Amino acid sequence: MAERTRNRGVWAVTAAMAASLTMLSACGVPDSGVPVVAGSPGPGVVNEQPDTPMPLPRPEDANDSAQAVKLYFHAASSEWTGLHEQVGHFLTPRARSVMPETAPGISVVRVTSWGAPKVSAPDEHLIKVKGEVVGELSEQGVLQPTRRSFSHTFEVRYQQTAEGLVWLVAEPPTGYVIS
Repeated sequence: MAERTRNRGVWAVTAAMAASLTMLSACGVPDSGVPVVAGSPGPGVVNEQPDTPMPLPRPEDANDSAQAVKLYFHAASSEWTGLHEQVGHFLTPRARSVMPETAPGISVVRVTSWGAPKVSAPDEHLIKVKGEVVGELSEQGVLQPTRRSFSHTFEVRYQQTAEGLVWLVAEPPTGYVIS
């Protein structure tokens, strides 16, 4: 019963996010494409069984360092109570240890530029991401429109985990972000 209640909460937050972002698209925010929201690893993923939650993105799903950063953005779109853990899967142990347990909200970012990975070491890439913060999502699922630029250079490292060799974010942006 708790699982069903939790799933309803996930769908309610997802629906609120989708409705808010739809309204934002008509409110003077420059259109560079519809932001991808909800816990899917990319556009085109359809959940054919609505009572079954979408699988959460995992670092081992990434084929390269750039895709690991893209999946990192989607990790924060899981349910609120599991946010810290889900995002933590994408972080190096050091980055995970300094990540705040709670955050006042989630920044919703419309990414306009994904830089090509720059190799700083054989197992370390730098990926610059630019865009615009279009809103802050509260714990109650309310999107408060805001406009400011977003720019962050992700340091991504290829590391051994229990799941195998994966790309992990060593330098995440402050707070939680979704695209």
